[in-house]
Amino acid sequence: MGSLSVTSSLRKSFVDELKELYAYRNVLRSMVEKSLFGRYKNSFLGFAWHFAMPVIYIILCMFMSTEVRDRGEHYWILVSSGIMAFHMLTSAVSGGTSCFTGSSGILKKMYIPKEILVFSKVTVGFIVMLIGYAFILVFIGLSGYGFNLLALLLLPLIFVEMYFFCVGSMLILSSINVYVRDLQYLLGSMGIVFFVFSPIRMLASDASGIRAAVFWLNPFTYFLESFHSIIYLKEIPDMFVLGMCFLLPIAFMLAGIIVFNYLKHGFVERL
Repeated sequence: MGSLSVTSSLRKSFVDELKELYAYRNVLRSMVEKSLFGRYKNSFLGFAWHFAMPVIYIILCMFMSTEVRDRGEHYWILVSSGIMAFHMLTSAVSGGTSCFTGSSGILKKMYIPKEILVFSKVTVGFIVMLIGYAFILVFIGLSGYGFNLLALLLLPLIFVEMYFFCVGSMLILSSINVYVRDLQYLLGSMGIVFFVFSPIRMLASDASGIRAAVFWLNPFTYFLESFHSIIYLKEIPDMFVLGMCFLLPIAFMLAGIIVFNYLKHGFVERL
């Protein structure tokens, strides 16, 4: 009976939060637009700066990796197929940790659903990722490399799953960070760690030994391998990988909702 009561309470809380988020949808849209176009408003490149880091990653991989010789002329497709997903994932984990602490002024001055800050940040990253993949797919198409159209139909599903995985991750980390500020500095300085221990420069299935074990313990790997399979290998991803892409967002969203609802009542005092 106790577990049923908790489940019912969580379901009710989740539905109420969705209704409140919908009521504040104009605020969400305004935050997304401001982040997309206001951040680099007075710069020369403007909106294009959102893609600076993925481009740098691709250049580093192309010029510094010894695997270029093994993969040949299509190595850029391997790197490009996962780079935008990796950028969104790392932004959610490292940059998104300060989501609440970085918006303390807003939370103190006016009432908005606190989780709307998380959804706005993830939505910005999601839009940038979609635009990035649109360009990548166009370039790949122009190169004559070709696609598996059946596999491409899975891309929208992977995109949505990644979105909710990032929301869940950010809810957990940004909520804890309100109480333990060291978390944002720790994760903010670990960009190179995520890069090294994520399968960007190679397929996780090609790794062996400790490297393979680390890759498969990394939740990023399942999303990255899905993109590698669909875009680079031109095939439907392994069912285990697809299954993990489905289960991880559910697990992280549930954990995120529980952690956020437990900690949110002390946010204003801590901020």
